[in-house]
Amino acid sequence: MLSRRFFSIARSIVTALATLDEAALTAGPAAVDGAWHEQARGLISDLMRRSPAVYWADLLLSAGLAWGLTVVYFTAPAWSVQQIAAFLAASVLFFRAGTFIHEIVHMPSGQMPWFKRAWNLLVGMPFLMPWMLYRNHVEHHNHTHFGAPSDGDAGACGRQRGAVRLLLITTLLHRSGLLDPYAARGAGELRVTSVARSAPRFWRSLPRLVTGRYSAFMNVDEGYLSDRCERLEITGLAGYTLDGEEFDADAARPLVITAGPRPRFLTP
Repeated sequence: MLSRRFFSIARSIVTALATLDEAALTAGPAAVDGAWHEQARGLISDLMRRSPAVYWADLLLSAGLAWGLTVVYFTAPAWSVQQIAAFLAASVLFFRAGTFIHEIVHMPSGQMPWFKRAWNLLVGMPFLMPWMLYRNHVEHHNHTHFGAPSDGDAGACGRQRGAVRLLLITTLLHRSGLLDPYAARGAGELRVTSVARSAPRFWRSLPRLVTGRYSAFMNVDEGYLSDRCERLEITGLAGYTLDGEEFDADAARPLVITAGPRPRFLTP
C-alpha cells in the first residue's frame, strides 16, 4: 500500500514537472518556482499532519526507558556488561527523545503546548537545552540567511571577490579558547573570517589565522578578510549544506546573514 502511494506521488510530481517545464517558456523562473512549490506541497500535505498520539507515545516511551536505563547504569557494578549495555541503550533513547526539539521548533506556537512542556521537563531542562534556545533553527530553511560562499561581501568590513577557500562566521566570543580564528577589530555582532582561494602563503599563515594573531600581511588586499560586522552578503551560490541537510540556492540572488536574537540565561 505504501509503495503504491509512493509511486503515485512520484508520477504526479513527474507530471507536474513536465507541465511546469512547458510553462517555463512563457512564465519565467520566478513563476515556475512558486507554482512548483505549491503543487509539491499539495501532493504531500496529508503526510505533514502531526499525530499527537504518536508524538506522546514516542516521547514517553523513549524518555521513560532512557531514564530507567540511567538508573540501571548508576546501580550496576562498574564496567559490568549490564552497565555498558544500559549506557549504550540509554544514549540511543535519549538521542531519539532529544530529536523532538527539531519537531517542536517547527510547530506553530499554539500547537501541542503540553507536549512542548513535557519535552522540556523530561529532556530539555535536564540536559540544559530547553527548546526555546533552538528557535532560530527555522531560519536555516530560509535561503536568504545562510550558506557557504563562492563570493563574499562583508559590507563595512571589506569586500572579497572570486572563489573562497575558507569561510567562518560566528556570534560567539571565544574569550578563553585557544582557537579563535577571528581578528580582534571592527564592531558588530557577526565575526567573519574569509580566505580567498588565491590568497598567498595560506598554509604558512594558518597557525596565525586559527589563533587570531593576524599579521599586517594578512589583509583584504592579499585575500584575508577578518573583522566584525552587522551583515554579511554572499552571491554566486547555487547550493549549500547546513546541519547535514542540503539546500538549493539561487546563484543570482544574494544570501544575507545577520545575527539572531540573543539567548538569555539565568545566572546566580
